[in-house]
Amino acid sequence: MRPLARDGAHGPWDAAEPFHPRVRRLDLGTLLVADVNGVTLRPEQRGQEVGAVTFVFEKSALQLQLFHAAEAGDGMTCAAA
Repeated sequence: MRPLARDGAHGPWDAAEPFHPRVRRLDLGTLLVADVNGVTLRPEQRGQEVGAVTFVFEKSALQLQLFHAAEAGDGMTCAAA
């Protein structure tokens, strides 16, 4: 297995790190994603809020959604697989 490069040239980046200056980022609130030519953004509405964003490129699509973790004491449990 090849080790992941963490030289700052390819990411992933932390919000405190500078981004590559030639790459424009789209601010989706909690996410900053690279603006890629030819990619169409399709927001998925959930009531008054955007619940997901789908990126479409040619015949491919990628959907990003954010979820918050359950807080302690809310009756939810997690099990490791």
